[in-house]
Amino acid sequence: MQCATAVEPQWLAEMGPMFFSVKDSDTSMLDHKQKKKDVKSAMEEEKDNLRKEQVSMEKVNQEREKQKRAKQQQQILMPGCIKYSSTYLRPKKLGLYMFAIKLMTYFFCMTNTYTFHLCISIVIKPAVCKF
Repeated sequence: MQCATAVEPQWLAEMGPMFFSVKDSDTSMLDHKQKKKDVKSAMEEEKDNLRKEQVSMEKVNQEREKQKRAKQQQQILMPGCIKYSSTYLRPKKLGLYMFAIKLMTYFFCMTNTYTFHLCISIVIKPAVCKF
């Protein structure tokens, strides 16, 4: 359809309000301006309400995500760590003790069981005793 012979002015004003408007002859210019102002204020109010709803929905979604992440996040328990403690309590170092255990397991592979038990009794007892 290339050519139109007649178009209703109300339809044209509805389809292209930025290009066409219907001028009512029975209303004054002040009434027309007041009507435009009312429509504009109603649109701004609706836009503000929509923005407030979006902000509230975004806050709710953030809270849900935060709770979901808290559930998914694994809690790591450390030895000597007290829950909700401000300081981290380090476990005592087992340097020489662990070295002795590794050394004894090496000897265990090469010697008999009696020697291994003898080595354990010599190394462990002084490490366990507190003076």
